[in-house]
Amino acid sequence: MPTGDLNDMVARMAAVLPSAWFPAGAAVLRDALLTAAASCGTLVHDLVQFAGAQLRVATASGGWLDLIAYDFFGRALPRRGLGDDSYRLAIRRRLLRQGGTRAGLAAELLVATGRDPAIIEPWRPADCGAWGGGVIAIGYGAAGAWGSLLPCQAFVTIPRGGAAAADLLATVADMAPAGAGVWTVIRN
Repeated sequence: MPTGDLNDMVARMAAVLPSAWFPAGAAVLRDALLTAAASCGTLVHDLVQFAGAQLRVATASGGWLDLIAYDFFGRALPRRGLGDDSYRLAIRRRLLRQGGTRAGLAAELLVATGRDPAIIEPWRPADCGAWGGGVIAIGYGAAGAWGSLLPCQAFVTIPRGGAAAADLLATVADMAPAGAGVWTVIRN
């Protein structure tokens, strides 16, 4: 007899009633009255168990999972026909992703397209080199990008892969730090 089922509730209530209240032959009447009350108790128990499960991403289901996603992300993460397990995974992935960084943007675009994007930050010597910069020094006649001291700018070349251009641009806009300019090109 599992906790909270009808028989469990009847047994719990019968255990606390004084035996003098019901003579030996009245157990049937007692059990009928207790069963009526216990049916409400089992309904409440099941409702509390269900509500408790809907409070966590790991156990929520159906529309409750949609409400959790809406609470965290607004309209930025629609279900788009995903089942509960796939949507739950998307919510977790989005909650734990590394946003606002070059590595985070590269990781998201890799997941979306299956191919690495090319990211160039003009002020970063590792991307554009530096005169007399030792190991990363590049200059005229060498492969690389021209840099500048313009901060908070990046140039991103995204291989299209199988993703729609609108989704890729939304990913870039969502992952970019506030106030940064991310110039984007999508190539086939």
